Amino acid sequence: MTGSSWNWWLGDGEESWSLRYDVIYGDPSAKSLWDELDRYIDDHKPAATAIDTGGHHTQAAYAFCRTRLRKRVYAIKGMAGPGRPVWPKKASRNNSGRVNLFMVGVDAAKESVYGRLRLTTPGPGTAISRARETLRTSPAWPRKRS
Repeated sequence: MTGSSWNWWLGDGEESWSLRYDVIYGDPSAKSLWDELDRYIDDHKPAATAIDTGGHHTQAAYAFCRTRLRKRVYAIKGMAGPGRPVWPKKASRNNSGRVNLFMVGVDAAKESVYGRLRLTTPGPGTAISRARETLRTSPAWPRKRS
C-alpha cells in the first residue's frame, strides 16, 4: 500500500501550485504505518488530510480518522456517478465504523483535475508544477516504485 500526500497552495480563481509530493510505503494492517502517517501530519501540519477508506483496511482507516478530527483528518470514500459533488456539504455516519465519512464524487473530481491540466497558461483554474506532469503521464495515481 502506498499513501500519497499532495500539498497544494490555492490562489485567486483556484489557481494551484503543487508544493510537495510525498509517498509513505507500508502495510496498512501494521500500526507502524499509521504511526508514521501521524508523525507526518504532526510535522507538516497540513490544513486538512483525507484518508481513502476503501479497500481491505477500512476499519483501520476509520479508527485512525475517528480520533483525529481536531487535526482535520477526514475519512473519505470515492463514489462514481453523474451529479455527485467533488466534496459533499456534510459527512455521513451511515457506515460500519460510525465515523464521519465524506463520499467524494470521483467522476466530478477527475473531470475537474484533467480539465485543469489541459490549461497551459498560468492563471485561474490552472494546476501548475510537477502535479501536471505526474498526472499527464499516468492514467492513474502514481504507481508504487519497483
